[in-house]
Amino acid sequence: MRILYVGLSVRDARRSARWYRELFGMETVRENFAGSNWESDGDEVLLKHPVSGLLIGLLQHPANPGDPFSEFRTGLDHLEFEVAGRDELERWQERLTGLGIAHSGIKDHLITFRDPDNIQLELFWPKPPHDAHLYAVSDEEAYLQAEDEKQPIPPEPLDPASILCQFCGKSWEQVPRLFQAKRRTMDPNTSAIVTVWICDECVARMAQLLAAEPPATRWLYGWQTWSYLTRP
Repeated sequence: MRILYVGLSVRDARRSARWYRELFGMETVRENFAGSNWESDGDEVLLKHPVSGLLIGLLQHPANPGDPFSEFRTGLDHLEFEVAGRDELERWQERLTGLGIAHSGIKDHLITFRDPDNIQLELFWPKPPHDAHLYAVSDEEAYLQAEDEKQPIPPEPLDPASILCQFCGKSWEQVPRLFQAKRRTMDPNTSAIVTVWICDECVARMAQLLAAEPPATRWLYGWQTWSYLTRP
């Protein structure tokens, strides 16, 4: 099951349609003003997102009293759109700023803003869970030995300012310490082991998860760091 269509009651269908087209690149499927295309008491514009296929109907009802939207009344609270990662979230932040749309900035893993009728919208990055599979270096000795036989790749210059915690997305400047650890990816074809950075706050959280799991069912394996960055 997926959401196909969202209908929003707006005060000015033309204005809202321009806003959603400009921000999200949506395309007009059909529109009806003053009954020009079919009999209707109100005005309507139907928009479609060219990639996801999501349909948004903008409905201007004659009985609308003209009040701005409020999530504190029964009905819709907000709409949330998922993005692929932190980088895409940052690009959306730049786009909103460039279009002059007021927004919250990136708060942890989302950005909030409002459309011309004050309907709250969110761009959301679903961060990896704190209890993602982590493995000790010693548990992967055979795998790592095979990896070591491959042609070595020259290390890239380390830029602490560009490093983010794998789990919470915080940067090196936002936390006192970032640990470097190894994590097996969930790719069923390669089960590759990659280097990730984890902040001390998430390290503490994972320790709590380990302590809470019964030994008989514990699947969150121990892990080991081999380097770390400490902010001055």
